[in-house]
Amino acid sequence: MLANHSRIEHPSGNLRVTNCYFLGLQSTDGGAIQDSSNDKATIERSGFFKCTASSRGGSILKENGDIDLMGLCFEGCAVTGSGNGRYGYCTDVEHSNGYLCQCT
Repeated sequence: MLANHSRIEHPSGNLRVTNCYFLGLQSTDGGAIQDSSNDKATIERSGFFKCTASSRGGSILKENGDIDLMGLCFEGCAVTGSGNGRYGYCTDVEHSNGYLCQCT
């Protein structure tokens, strides 16, 4: 059984997240993971349950750089704010190139 992982704020360098479980995390941007680096992020074989953000990226916000998302499961994730500029119930990828594979 995977232990609940704490929220990740990643400002620089490559990011690799593997075999993690994120439960009930909340933030303004990127409920579970906020990556503002210009470098590559790889997130694989992980689950996100009831993670929310009030503005962008209910579970994951990647603002720049490349991102690979593989084998992820999202359930009950959301952006809870209202009005314009509320994006990415599961994932918001901005100004980035990405790869998405086998996610539910």
